[in-house]
Parts: sequence; structure tokens; C-alpha cells
Amino acid sequence: MDDEFLDFLNKAPWVLDIKWPTRFLNTVHLTLFMILVWENQRSRASWWAWLGFSYTRRFILAGHAPEDDSVDKTTIV
Repeated sequence: MDDEFLDFLNKAPWVLDIKWPTRFLNTVHLTLFMILVWENQRSRASWWAWLGFSYTRRFILAGHAPEDDSVDKTTIV
């Protein structure tokens, strides 16, 4: 191969963008999610309720729930 073509390959955006698998998988997941929402239009309320519960549970389990400032955390009961 000639040097110009190799330089082009080395400077190509897909070589510099090392996060493309993550972006690709996010796109696939978003597409599948939108298909699920589209197919579940009849039970939209229960679907959104389940989705809200799922994300709330995930944030609580991950420790991202808002802190309750009314509780004194220094007192051992």
C-alpha cells in the first residue's frame, strides 16, 4: 500500500473515536427501547409506571437517592 492511503487510515475519524462500541450499543438499546414503547401503546400507563419504578430502584440501589437532611447520621440508636 502507498503511504498516502496508510496516512488516511491512521487519521480517519473511526480510528480516533475509541468510544464507538459504546455509542453503537447505546443506539441499538435506544432503538429497541423505542420499539418496545411503540408496541406497548395499549398499556402505556403500566409501561411508564414500570419504567419509573425500575429507574428509581436502580438509583436507590446505586446510592444516588437524594439525601434526607432531617436525619442526624451521627447518632447511633
